[in-house]
Amino acid sequence: MHPMFDDRGAHARIADWHRQAERDGAARAIRRARRAHRRHGVPGKPAGSFARRVLAALGARSLRPSAPAPGQAPKAAS
Repeated sequence: MHPMFDDRGAHARIADWHRQAERDGAARAIRRARRAHRRHGVPGKPAGSFARRVLAALGARSLRPSAPAPGQAPKAAS
């Protein structure tokens, strides 16, 4: 093969490797960003554990009023 053609083939391969490296870097950055976003507010973190403990200590009372069963009259407010 003529040296000129061999040189052009090498340049093309190197350019392909550079493009692949850019795509890999962008994909890595996207994965890192998704992972960082998922970690925020994940159940089992100290704040979530603390909230669950407080609710359990309070008897897990709901902040929402309970809805009456179907066919039952609503309770009168005191």
